[in-house]
Amino acid sequence: MMAEEEKTQPARQKKLQTSKYELKNLKFLGDFMTTLDLTTTTAAEKCGLTQVSVYYWLRKDDAHYSSVERLINAWGYKLKMELVSPDDQETSIVVIDKPDERRLAFLERAIAEAGRGEIQKQLGIGNTTIYYWLTHDDIFISYIFRIAEIIGKKVKVTISPM
Repeated sequence: MMAEEEKTQPARQKKLQTSKYELKNLKFLGDFMTTLDLTTTTAAEKCGLTQVSVYYWLRKDDAHYSSVERLINAWGYKLKMELVSPDDQETSIVVIDKPDERRLAFLERAIAEAGRGEIQKQLGIGNTTIYYWLTHDDIFISYIFRIAEIIGKKVKVTISPM
């Protein structure tokens, strides 16, 4: 019995393997769970469901709107669906705004958009410098202003109460 429990425990800690499921209708749910690093077990437990329920939804690529909304709400998010014009270029519009508490999250996004190599070249820094900044979540403020200048942005500083 103990050996079985030990075998099942690591599986519960794995991230959702979206490749296991052919998701079309519930692709947004798979994306949501992947973004938040949820497994079927962790996603289900938070809203009082069983792992089997969430697994079944993903396996069938279908679920009640209210059930999926309940799961998403349990994680502090809101689900909204609407019908848009067929002329709309996007076939699926899914936005998952995951809060990022890292200090340099804003800078990481800007560097990714502008191109890491070009910024490294203009700053005259090595390949691992940006990686170091982002993994340690720290940088000299002067570099923030220099990067902003390189990519044609301004630095906005806001200080507000918590």
